[in-house]
Amino acid sequence: MPRTSFFMLLGAIALGVIAVLIARMFLTKPALGPAVVAAAVTTVPVVVAAAPLAFADQLTAEKLKIAQFPAEAVPGGAFTTVAAVVAAGDRTAMRSIDANEPILAKSVSGKGGRLSASGLIGPNMRAVAVPVSDVSGVGGFLASGDRVDVMITRAAKSTVAPFADINFTDLLIGNIRVLAVGQDADEAKAKPEVVRTATLEVTPAQAGKIALAQTAGSLSLALRGIADTAQPALRTINLSDLRDGSVAPSVVRRVRPARTVRRARAAPGDSIEVVRGGTKTNYSVPQSG
Repeated sequence: MPRTSFFMLLGAIALGVIAVLIARMFLTKPALGPAVVAAAVTTVPVVVAAAPLAFADQLTAEKLKIAQFPAEAVPGGAFTTVAAVVAAGDRTAMRSIDANEPILAKSVSGKGGRLSASGLIGPNMRAVAVPVSDVSGVGGFLASGDRVDVMITRAAKSTVAPFADINFTDLLIGNIRVLAVGQDADEAKAKPEVVRTATLEVTPAQAGKIALAQTAGSLSLALRGIADTAQPALRTINLSDLRDGSVAPSVVRRVRPARTVRRARAAPGDSIEVVRGGTKTNYSVPQSG
């Protein structure tokens, strides 16, 4: 082999080795693994449910676990240790909680595990209970979390003769949330049940209206659709609104005829006594003919 060809072969081999080394260096460059990516995100421990929890379930350490959440995604009221949840006493779930869902302070009862609706009331709101029946309570289909309109039916005296009672219904308050039915605040309850009271979330002014309305007439609730958020106009429904749009018949007042008093005619020879100013005077009836 000529010397020139030999050196060209050695140069080609050297260049090939260098190319392989360069390619290997780039191909074997370590990629960012999960551990590296996790290190770039700051996480904090958050207590979550280890299994689904039902309303009024007692929270124990066995039913809870720790999960890592991004620091900026931690919901308000979350617990960072299981001990912080169970150390306060017999805490219970105030609503259904799914597995791996964070345990929040507003979702569990306070110290001692007392089930209270106070944790469900929004800021500057009040809870009032109204009496309901199978009719006024929508046949038992009311559930916690539903929204309703409150109506009052009452009677008032007419301002025109014959001054009879007039029945009418007012839309008292519209679009308010049901906190509990009876003594059950479980929003996951699916079976209808007829109860005696419904607890509503209202403003302080609305609470005063409901308290006064219960003394003035009977209350009834109208269940709203899930997507219906419109605020209804307050109006009054009276008996004239019950017709189907046709002309209402005229109201004819019957006038009782005046009573005719027939006076007995005095017989001849009788006398009539007339009293004037306390003085009695007798007049004799003259005989005819």
